[in-house]
Amino acid sequence: MRKYNIFKSLFCVILILWTGIGLELKASPIDNNPKTIFECLQGPDVIEISLKTNFTELIENKNEDLYQKAKFGYTDAYGNFKERKIKVKARGKFRKKVCDFPPLKLKFSKEGLIAEGLKDDNKLKLVTHCFEGNAEEGEQNLLKEYLVYKMLNILTEKSYQVQLVRVTYVDTEDHYRFQRYGFLIESTKALETRLDGIAKKIFSMPIQDLERKQYNTVTMFQYMVSNTDWHVEYARNVKFILPKEGNKVTLVPYDFDFSGVVNAGYAIVNPNYPVSDLRDRFFLGHFNDAEALNETLGLFREKKTTILSLWRNFEPLKKRHQRDVINYLETFFELIEDDKVIRQELLEVEG
Repeated sequence: MRKYNIFKSLFCVILILWTGIGLELKASPIDNNPKTIFECLQGPDVIEISLKTNFTELIENKNEDLYQKAKFGYTDAYGNFKERKIKVKARGKFRKKVCDFPPLKLKFSKEGLIAEGLKDDNKLKLVTHCFEGNAEEGEQNLLKEYLVYKMLNILTEKSYQVQLVRVTYVDTEDHYRFQRYGFLIESTKALETRLDGIAKKIFSMPIQDLERKQYNTVTMFQYMVSNTDWHVEYARNVKFILPKEGNKVTLVPYDFDFSGVVNAGYAIVNPNYPVSDLRDRFFLGHFNDAEALNETLGLFREKKTTILSLWRNFEPLKKRHQRDVINYLETFFELIEDDKVIRQELLEVEG
C-alpha cells in the first residue's frame, strides 16, 4: 500500500508537470501588434460576408444619422465561420440621396474586438451597389470604383486599402436575402497608423505644406481617371495626414464615383471647370519644374502595364466595361508620351 501511495504521488507530480508544459506550449504569445478587423477580412480575392438587419427600416431611415442592430458574418483565415453583433447605418452625402441602396457604415463592438486580441479600430465603410432597380449597372459601377482604388494602390502605398466582398444581405423583417458585390475601405484610423500620422480636415491647406511627390502623384492620378470631384483648398474628398515627425503633410484622396473611369449614370459634371462631359480631363495640379513633372510621368509610364493588367484580368467586370475603361486609360498613356502637349497645353509647367 505504501509503495502504491508513493507511485500515485509520483504519477500526480508527473501529470501536473506534463500538464503545465502542455499549457505552456498551447498558450498564445502576447501579440504586440494586433490586427484590425479590416486586416482579418483582407484576402487576395473576393471574400464572402453576410449582413443581417432590418433593411426596410434602414432604407426608410437612411437620412437619419442612426445606427441599428445587425449581425455581421464571415469566415476567418482558419475556415471558421464567425458572426458578430454589430451596428449599421446609411452613410454618405450624394449617394445617400440618389441610391436605392445606400453605402453603409459598420460599427463593431470595441470590447468584443479587444477580447479577441484585435485592435479597437471598430468602424468600416462598406461601398454598396447603389441601384437595386438596375443591379447590373450598380455593381459594374461599384467594381470600377474598386479598381480605381486599386490603381492608386499601385502608384502609391499612401492610399486607402480596399477589400472586395460578396455580401449576402438578409432582411430580418421580411426574411428575404440577396447577394451583391461590395467593397470595404480601410479605416482612417488604420491609415493613420500605417502612415504614422494624424488625419485632419484642414481648409485652405497651402500647397507648399504638402509632401510634393505624393501631391504630384495624386493630381496626375485624378487627371488620369478624369475626376474633378475633389479640392485641396476645400478639403473635398481628401484627407490630410499630418506627420508625427517631419513637416510635410500627406494628401490622400477618396471617393471616385464621379470620375470618368467609373462614368456613373448619376454623376454630374463639376460646373466650376471648363468641361462638358465626365470624360473631359482637366488637370487640377501644379508642377514647380520640369524635373518634378518628368519624375511623375516616369512613375505612370512605369506602372502602365500593371495598371492595364489589373483591368484585363478582373473577371467580375464585364468585358464591355473592361474594354471601355482600358481604351479610355490608353488615351491618357498616349497623351503623356507627347511631352510637347503635356508641357504646353495641359500642365503649364513653370520654371
